[in-house]
Amino acid sequence: MKGTIFENLIDVSKKIEANGFGFLNVDPENAVICELGSEGFIEIFDGDVSGFAFAPGEIAVVVSSEGERMIRDYVGAIVTREISENTTAYTIEKGVNIAPIKKNSGKKLIKFPFDLMEVDDSFHVPVSDSYPNPGKTLQTTVSSATSRYSINDPSGTTRKNKSGQIVPVKIKTREFSLRTVGIEDLNGPGARVYRTK
Repeated sequence: MKGTIFENLIDVSKKIEANGFGFLNVDPENAVICELGSEGFIEIFDGDVSGFAFAPGEIAVVVSSEGERMIRDYVGAIVTREISENTTAYTIEKGVNIAPIKKNSGKKLIKFPFDLMEVDDSFHVPVSDSYPNPGKTLQTTVSSATSRYSINDPSGTTRKNKSGQIVPVKIKTREFSLRTVGIEDLNGPGARVYRTK
């Protein structure tokens, strides 16, 4: 019977209009409405209902705060039951503290060793599925590495960029160069990146 009364309460709450109340027949023969009223789940609306059309024997009612709480609890129980019946991989838990963020304790794998290179050092990037044409693919990477090690001219010299904006002149503290290599390279076809400055 409990499930039935809650289902009836939900049905009644759906009939409550956007204005916050609805008109229901309170005939003593209407057992559903009488039960909801006696349980305190609905109550008579005591606001102004003039201008609203309603049939004889109907009164304006609202879902009480107790009724709203019961709807939330009942709907929550249904959703929880459906989740537990339909999925078993995850359990929804309430009140579990958020775990702290774990810092990466291992060293980051360096993709290209620009930071470690000294003048006249080089490294080879072979032709592979990732880099079918490394001499072309790595052009932006090598150019960006050179820019990353550039600083503003200490004298404050400026220039106009392509957009016409005044920007500081950059001085390269390291410079890298990229060359496509073939079978003549010790490591075979691919590309070789050199530090030249």
